[in-house]
Amino acid sequence: MAYRDKYEVLGVIMAMASNGLSVYKKGEDEGQISGGSIGDVVVRDKGEGGFASVNIIGEQEWEAMPQNEAAEAEMKQTASGAKNLAPELAKAKNEIERLKAEILEAKGEAERFKEECANLQDQISAAAGENLTLTQEIQKLEVENKKLKEAAKKAEKSKADNAPKANEPQGLNLGGNE
Repeated sequence: MAYRDKYEVLGVIMAMASNGLSVYKKGEDEGQISGGSIGDVVVRDKGEGGFASVNIIGEQEWEAMPQNEAAEAEMKQTASGAKNLAPELAKAKNEIERLKAEILEAKGEAERFKEECANLQDQISAAAGENLTLTQEIQKLEVENKKLKEAAKKAEKSKADNAPKANEPQGLNLGGNE
C-alpha cells in the first residue's frame, strides 16, 4: 500500500500550458509535467538512494491515501467501527419511527380526552342548571310547607278554641221553653 509519507509533494496541477504540458504549483514553486489533470498531485518518491521518480497521483486517490501505516490502521478501525455501528443506527432509526408513532397515538388520545372533557364540562353545566332549578323548586316547596304548617296550627288552634269546654253545659235550655 502506498502512503503519503513515502512521497514528497512537488505541487498540484493548476492549469494546462500552451505547449501541452500540465503546470503544477506549490507555494511560489512552479513546474511543468507531461500528463495529468487539473487537481492531480505531482509527487516524487522518497527513495533511499539514487534516482527518485516523479509521478502524478489523481486527486481522489491522493485524498483516499493514508498518511502512514498507523493512519491506515486507524482508517481501517474507523471503517470497521462504522460497519459495526450500522446495525445500531438501524435500530435507532426504528426506535425513532416507533416513538413517532407513539407520539401520534398519544396526540390522538389527548384530542379524544380533550373532547371527553368538553363533553363532561357540558354535562356538568347542564347538571348545575338542573340543580339550580331543583333548589329553587325545593325552596318554593319549603315555603309552601311552612305556610301549610302555620295554617294547620291555626286550624288546630281554632278547633281548640271552638271545641266545647268540659265545664260548660252543652245544649241545655235553662229557660224552660223547649
